[in-house]
Amino acid sequence: TQLQINTNLEVVAATIHYSNQNLTVCSIYLPPRVIFPQREFKELLSSLPHPFLILGDTNSKHSLWGSPTTDVRGSKLAQIMEDQSLHVLNNGNPTYHQINNNYFSHIDTSICTPGLDIQFNWDTESDLYDSDHFPIIITHHTPDINTDIPKRWNFEKTSKENIQMYSNSISLPSNFQDANTACSEITNHILEMANYYITKTSGKINHKYFNPWWTDEIAVAIRERRKALRILNRASTPDNRTKFMRARAKARFLINQSKKISWCRFVSTINRYTPLSKIWKKIKNLTTKLLRNQKL
Repeated sequence: TQLQINTNLEVVAATIHYSNQNLTVCSIYLPPRVIFPQREFKELLSSLPHPFLILGDTNSKHSLWGSPTTDVRGSKLAQIMEDQSLHVLNNGNPTYHQINNNYFSHIDTSICTPGLDIQFNWDTESDLYDSDHFPIIITHHTPDINTDIPKRWNFEKTSKENIQMYSNSISLPSNFQDANTACSEITNHILEMANYYITKTSGKINHKYFNPWWTDEIAVAIRERRKALRILNRASTPDNRTKFMRARAKARFLINQSKKISWCRFVSTINRYTPLSKIWKKIKNLTTKLLRNQKL
């Protein structure tokens, strides 16, 4: 549920429900080269329902969240956190990368009320994903849940020879006392032979998803972009910087081009005769991650 916050700051906040409790999540942007808005920030803190997470680009540096240097904005923010007994989730990884001079900094902060810091894990992605800020991943510590599903017979991955041997191995009992005994013996025999000859599924859920515009060419381009970034991080030379910028531009071009083609292809499948149920199904596929065997 989105919250209405009365402030001049660039913020958006919402309340979500998790682990049988409500949590306020607030996203904020504090532009650089302006005086840190101490009063407005304190008023924002007092208006947010507890517990809360404040996530955003505060353009402030402090050793508290891993920065090797501390600036005035960082000192003011850290003092407010101390006064309000707030905690920081950052693990010390840099969150910003300026490509031109290969400069890393810690200007994004994730702040929480007491108790949430032991419930969440904070980390950054290694890839910039065509941005100058590293994506921040915040995960909740939850007990492991068994997501295995029952194993099933997989005849498609079983050889024809095994299927033939399985069929030949099944025999009916010649003598039996009653129908229930015969049924039980036949069932056990069929299952025993099937376990021996027929391949089974793994019983694991396939969590691999894809976007409808994803292609092998894009995968290669992104892999090359990540490789170029790693090389640039190891050796910040003009040549390495140029190679990274070219790899990034190529990946960006391929992604935008593929998205456009995919969208045109999707729109072309809809006309005035398309059933409404089919249209809603396509819309649902667009708004969720898709399994590889689903098609738009």
